[in-house]
Amino acid sequence: MKPSPTDPLKWKKHLKLVEYGLRTYEDLVGRLHRFSTCDVEALCNAIRDEMKSDSQKREEAYYIIILVKKEQYYKLPNYRVYSVEDLNDFLPYINPKIHLYDEFWYCRTPYSENNKNMSVAGRMSFDYTNSFIIHTIEQIWNKSPRMIEEYNEDSKFIYLRASRPTWGYSYNYEHIHIPLMFNATTATIKKHFSETIVMIERIREKIEVFEEYMASFSFNIFSIEYQLINGKLNIIDWDSPNDRIVLE
Repeated sequence: MKPSPTDPLKWKKHLKLVEYGLRTYEDLVGRLHRFSTCDVEALCNAIRDEMKSDSQKREEAYYIIILVKKEQYYKLPNYRVYSVEDLNDFLPYINPKIHLYDEFWYCRTPYSENNKNMSVAGRMSFDYTNSFIIHTIEQIWNKSPRMIEEYNEDSKFIYLRASRPTWGYSYNYEHIHIPLMFNATTATIKKHFSETIVMIERIREKIEVFEEYMASFSFNIFSIEYQLINGKLNIIDWDSPNDRIVLE
């Protein structure tokens, strides 16, 4: 599926994953819902309906509203919705600055606070600074991958960082953070991480093709973002030092 001339650059980034077989177009449009800024109430109503369905099914999920500018492709502002109160606060939050944006998108992510059903998100970086590639993964539990950037020792979410010298090697654990509020052990977190690696290895060939494409731009580093929910891995984004030249 080719982007239209009016599509925001961020949408074109998502379509690049479709082009390289790392995401299906059906998954993209099924999970990322687009609204014009004049339809902000329709967006809120759509999320409200999904939250009502979550409650009826006794499912846990959070929603990310993405504030989109057509020419912005990196670190778009996010508004996180974990409760009806969060959603009710969105209109007063966005109305004074709604003119700054071109579209609003939202996505739903199921999770499980008791880790009964695994819901993780992560960022896999490919570093070419040295004479060999270094893979580094940062992974968090039950949160948006954007929250990796907010991690510190006081964070109230589970965080893991591990690295290896390219494909075929085992990962070395560099840091694991488990807040006391969670009934989780280091062994459980490592087990979850191992499951992630198995899923990533299953699509290694596709990632390597995309990796070769990105290496053609002579970047020192680039990354892909993923979510793994209930046994299904989804590649959801990618970042480089200059996405614009990739998208031209």
